[in-house]
Amino acid sequence: MPQFPWLDPCRFLFPGGRVACLLIHGFTGSPAEMRPMGDHLARCGFTVSAPLLAGHGTTPKDLAQVRWQGWFAAVESAYQELRQDCDDVFVCGFSLGSLLAVHLAVHQQVSGVILLSPAFWLRDRRLALVPWFGRLFKWVSKDLGAERAGLAYPSALELVWSYDVVPTAAAYQFLLLQRITRDELQCVRQPALVFYAVRDHSIAANSGPRTYQRLPATDKEILALRKSGHLVVVDSERETVFQRVCEWMEKRAGRSAPEPAGTSTVA
Repeated sequence: MPQFPWLDPCRFLFPGGRVACLLIHGFTGSPAEMRPMGDHLARCGFTVSAPLLAGHGTTPKDLAQVRWQGWFAAVESAYQELRQDCDDVFVCGFSLGSLLAVHLAVHQQVSGVILLSPAFWLRDRRLALVPWFGRLFKWVSKDLGAERAGLAYPSALELVWSYDVVPTAAAYQFLLLQRITRDELQCVRQPALVFYAVRDHSIAANSGPRTYQRLPATDKEILALRKSGHLVVVDSERETVFQRVCEWMEKRAGRSAPEPAGTSTVA
């Protein structure tokens, strides 16, 4: 994907109040796609952190060398940094970030979980063949035309710093993490808020509702976005998403977060 000179793929941290939100970007993307949301939350008084996942924000070759544990290490490090100064830490993940958000919620004491375009089930069933065709092909090109067509605001791509190819080795790590976190959904007891786009071209049509159904939390909500594509963090309904997230966290800040379930993981 062509990169725009005003986009910075590096991590960002906005100090604010005693309530924090940890923002986790998507697969092959960067914190740049979370920046509009980060700016909004910072204006609302929250401390905001958006780490750069390992192998992202540089070159696809770097991403091909990383296991999913490397992605999670960046998330957990950002969480520990926030815990030093904040009483509440909410975690908000977009797409791949939603998997990492659930993994963090199961193993750390987060105050709530926000899942944007949760990628627990994908639309393209061919991805299940990655372990086999990955031995033949190192890279798969993205269909940028389809990505643009799936957005209510095609110009929203100008807010996204992302690779234009997907390393098959990284796609395999994505599938490994997906398998683990699907099972971990049933261990998330924290308050949960799920957003999914009806017109999403990437995740399965029922991924949002199915994710919501698997969450055992008694305090949970789901919102369907009728106009947006997969990139809900930059598309036409983003301001609605940002404001709803703000209000949702404000309402739940100060409550005691449940202890993490401590579910074991598979390497």
